[in-house]
Amino acid sequence: MNPNNENVIEKCPICDYHLKHCQCLFGGSGHPDRSKRREVVVDHLYLLTPRQVEHIIYLQRHWQTSYKDDEMNRIFDEMRKGK
Repeated sequence: MNPNNENVIEKCPICDYHLKHCQCLFGGSGHPDRSKRREVVVDHLYLLTPRQVEHIIYLQRHWQTSYKDDEMNRIFDEMRKGK
């Protein structure tokens, strides 16, 4: 994908739908499990266009992410507080 071409319709790197039709906020048995793809995308943000990165940030604000690991929760709390 050429990020300099404004006519290119960018797709969500997780669900592969056009950004305005992204399915990543929807869950349940009617939607495929994209957790592995989501993890790989988040690990390699440098491969995305600026619009795709903005899209991932939008999704992360809406996902209810929680951690079973106490250290990860501590790290998250530090990040939220701006430390």
